[in-house]
Amino acid sequence: MEPDLSIAQSLKVAFLSAFAGCFLSTIIFCCGILATADGMFSFKGIIAVQMWGALVGAMALLFSIPAALILGTALHCILTLQVAANPKSYAVLFALIGAAVGWIIFLVMFSDGLGSTIEMAKYACPFYGAGVAGIMPLTAAWLNKSIDLP
Repeated sequence: MEPDLSIAQSLKVAFLSAFAGCFLSTIIFCCGILATADGMFSFKGIIAVQMWGALVGAMALLFSIPAALILGTALHCILTLQVAANPKSYAVLFALIGAAVGWIIFLVMFSDGLGSTIEMAKYACPFYGAGVAGIMPLTAAWLNKSIDLP
């Protein structure tokens, strides 16, 4: 099936990938906190991780939607045929670009503070950027039905 080359399709891919990437990244982020932090397997710890996940996920969504709509739409418009031909390898390339954009967002927005929130943002910004951008080619392939995803 030939991929749709319209800007509207690229906007739809970018918007859906921002939501899907943030959701998936938040789940992985919360599981990472549960696995690495001491004392998080209590009832209070699990509630705290869920609250942190909701807060970090909401902030990531606020940054991811504009970044995906601006950068992701442009990349998808330019590379639509190449992405449709090999979405899994472009997912890695887009994830690297997303991690770099996430690091830039961290440097611009969060690097001048102190404390555990800033330390968490140092890892969360590139992680969420990679998650949102990396899922974009897979979302495009799913919408175009050009490959069967597992």
